[in-house]
Amino acid sequence: MNKKSLFLILIIFVVANLNVLININDFVYLKNSDYSDIAITHYPNLFYIQQGILTDHEIPLWSNLIQSGYPLIENPLSGIWYIWGWIALMFPLPLGININLLLHILLGILGMYQLLRIEGRSEFASIFGAVGFGLSVKMYSHFGAGHLSMLYAVNWTPWLLYLTRIYFIKKTFVYWLLPGLILGFILSADARWIIPAGILWVFYLLYLNNSVVKKSLLFLASSITGLLTSIGLWYSLLQFLQYSTRTTLSISDRNIYALNFTDLLGFFIPRYGEFAEWVLYPSAIILLTLVLGIFIYKENKEIRFWYVVIFFSLLFSFGDKIPGLRFLFALPGFSLLRVPTRFIWLVFISNSIISSFVIDFLLDITNRYKFDRYFFLVAVFVFILFFDAGYIFISQTLTPNLIFSLIFFCFGMVLIGFAINKKANTKYLKIGFLSLLVIDLIIVNFNSLKFFDTSTILNKKPDLVKLIKTMPEYIRVYTPSYSLTQEEAAFWSINQINGIDPMQLSEYVNYFSKASGVLYDNYSVTLPVFKDGNPSTDNVKSCPDLEKLIKLNVGFVVSDFELSNCNGFKNPQIIDNKFVYQMDFKFQAAYFKSGNDEIILNKYSANQISLSSKQGGRLIFSELYYPGWKAYVDGREIQVGKEDIFRSIDIEKGKHLVELKFKPGYLNYVLSIQILCLSIIMFLLILEKVNVRKEN
Repeated sequence: MNKKSLFLILIIFVVANLNVLININDFVYLKNSDYSDIAITHYPNLFYIQQGILTDHEIPLWSNLIQSGYPLIENPLSGIWYIWGWIALMFPLPLGININLLLHILLGILGMYQLLRIEGRSEFASIFGAVGFGLSVKMYSHFGAGHLSMLYAVNWTPWLLYLTRIYFIKKTFVYWLLPGLILGFILSADARWIIPAGILWVFYLLYLNNSVVKKSLLFLASSITGLLTSIGLWYSLLQFLQYSTRTTLSISDRNIYALNFTDLLGFFIPRYGEFAEWVLYPSAIILLTLVLGIFIYKENKEIRFWYVVIFFSLLFSFGDKIPGLRFLFALPGFSLLRVPTRFIWLVFISNSIISSFVIDFLLDITNRYKFDRYFFLVAVFVFILFFDAGYIFISQTLTPNLIFSLIFFCFGMVLIGFAINKKANTKYLKIGFLSLLVIDLIIVNFNSLKFFDTSTILNKKPDLVKLIKTMPEYIRVYTPSYSLTQEEAAFWSINQINGIDPMQLSEYVNYFSKASGVLYDNYSVTLPVFKDGNPSTDNVKSCPDLEKLIKLNVGFVVSDFELSNCNGFKNPQIIDNKFVYQMDFKFQAAYFKSGNDEIILNKYSANQISLSSKQGGRLIFSELYYPGWKAYVDGREIQVGKEDIFRSIDIEKGKHLVELKFKPGYLNYVLSIQILCLSIIMFLLILEKVNVRKEN
């Protein structure tokens, strides 16, 4: 990449992200949503890790924040195993998250540029395609939705394809491993993306015109390398899945956000700040080039593969609405996916590759067709005109997205007409094409996002937080109405028995269903379940079980509504417009089954609980039982037992120091393997660099 191209890309990137850069320390949301996965999940996890390192001087492997505790090291959304995700922890949060996300988007743009260059595209067409991918409406819709780990993984995909092409050019051994290294990064960043990315990579490899032996060797070397460099993520995830509700996904659960046929209109009309999974708008000029590319049959042989990718990606995105796909999503790997529309990302990758090819065609037309190719674009344009007119007539409204899309399609038609008929200088056509693309995407993206001040988000309930913080750190809160958000609770180190996360322990879900009084019929990412999607009212008729809540050390129940006619819940305080019930009970981190409770708590942290006792008998902790917890009495390891869903140990009478520590037995092995493999590849890359310099 020459310096001028890099400078142009950086200028475009900065201008297109001015709204994000100005609000870089804020939480980002979609315009029409009050929820973001960054705020709900990623910020709490990363903040918890950051605080664990700063205060306890250790990486928390277990999280006490939600669901009465769960194995953070085994949850793929924790980000612990993704090495580049740690960049975010170098800054205050969410500043670090936003910085790292922008860096990954820039990484994706540069990767797409390199891929297009090696595919034979011109300098300008490569910039056009790369910008179309990195600044796509899809990218920023998922930014607003907070799909952090997915965006990390997606932006490595162009590099996966690029390094696959490089392998057939370079001769040294290290290039056999680089596609596998990227596969490892993708898997570590977001295991869900490895299915679409892996399918694309395999078929791209088959599509390349090289020997079968070389392709087979690359596939084998890359697969092994990918698995070894991400062993921490997938091995720990496999442990978690054995105990998780994720394996109980039904067909309907796997297709909850499948594409609808009416959503295809999104190709033509952008939807500002709407549901990210159904975003299809590629930009007016890119859509026109996609249509034109189909009909330039004399030249389009090398992009036909990408039209096939678009077709099958859209097909898969419909989920079980397409006959036969129910079987596909029941296959191993696919059966753990929950959002078929993630395959739409492959459409946007294909869009960039096809549009860059067509831009090169338009800038240097040599073949002429008896029937003008422009006619096919006119048909598309007329359809858009009639659709817009019909929508305006029926709804009696003229919305900005309709106006702007029509304007950009008009300008796109004019520019392509000038190019086909050679009515404009190539220099001006380049300026026109790139400007039209960038302005179109900037307008949609700017109108799709909103920003909330971090201090405002984290300090909505100061009086409630002050009351809760008067209780010991092991006391938990239950809210049947999401009255205390996960980002607030994480910031103030408040632990909850409810929670929102796609990974949940099956035994705990069963217990929680009884404790909360909210029936758990089908898989849900939320505990408790919000059947109608309205946390403020959905569970108004459910009564919690006081005895079971006390066993979980619930000191407060915080609700948007009053718990009417519920046994044990009377006379609530009204604090920050919430109904607050404080439990009248002497809470302890652990208690003896016999009732003798002479216990002194020494330490309560993510990875360790330490207490002293003079009593003997069965000691029950108000903490979930899970493999990986080890117990020590006076430094001697003893067996951890299970009492219902809780941890327990049997100790003899006398003065004892009791410690519980969480460290899964496999951890040292997988960590060593992953670090060793990454180090070897890094060493080989440095060696290759040194050898190249010597040769030069």
